Amino acid sequence: MKKYSTETIHNTITSSKMFKPNENVVIGMSGGKDSTVLAYVLNKLNIEKNYKLNLFLLAIDEGISGYRDHSLKMVYYNQRELNLPLKVISYKDLYQVTLDEVVIKTGRSNTCNYLFIN
Repeated sequence: MKKYSTETIHNTITSSKMFKPNENVVIGMSGGKDSTVLAYVLNKLNIEKNYKLNLFLLAIDEGISGYRDHSLKMVYYNQRELNLPLKVISYKDLYQVTLDEVVIKTGRSNTCNYLFIN
């Protein structure tokens, strides 16, 4: 596996003109290692390299008990550590139902289409 330094990442960002100053950048946060590292590195480079980006964290709460509870705790922890604004959007607020409730209603574990069909 190839290792990347923050300098390598910075060079990729600048050479590809990935961002413009004052852009809003939303980082999807799951609470896992991938989104955590992305948020950490992008925040670090934004400060050190003066990208002037407006960084925001976004998490989706599907309403999966025993799974989402822990990962959302990690999202809140990371938000405090990085001192970035965070918005958590729940399925309950958007669709008036959690994913756990969809499983109960449909009797299926494959529920991906339910929210968009009903």
